[in-house]
Amino acid sequence: MLSRLGGDEFGILAVECDVRSARALSGRLRVHLRSTGIPVSLGCATRRHGEGLEDTWQRADEDMHRVKRSRTARLLTAVERSSMESAEPVNVRRGG
Repeated sequence: MLSRLGGDEFGILAVECDVRSARALSGRLRVHLRSTGIPVSLGCATRRHGEGLEDTWQRADEDMHRVKRSRTARLLTAVERSSMESAEPVNVRRGG
């Protein structure tokens, strides 16, 4: 079941889906969306015995935010590296 939660956030409830299958589904979605030009941060969690859906959802949301922070950090590093590589050499003069 796919549901729009608001803005650019969506949730998927995959019934009878173990950890391995959930990660595989997440990977397929990421590859497909990126191939269409849509960058995406996905979080994934499977329901634990005795745990409610709200707790599971919270863990998936935390995972998504971790992925988003990691992706942002990698992007910033790449931008910084690119700007340093293309920067003009700076001449420094010291007054005497």
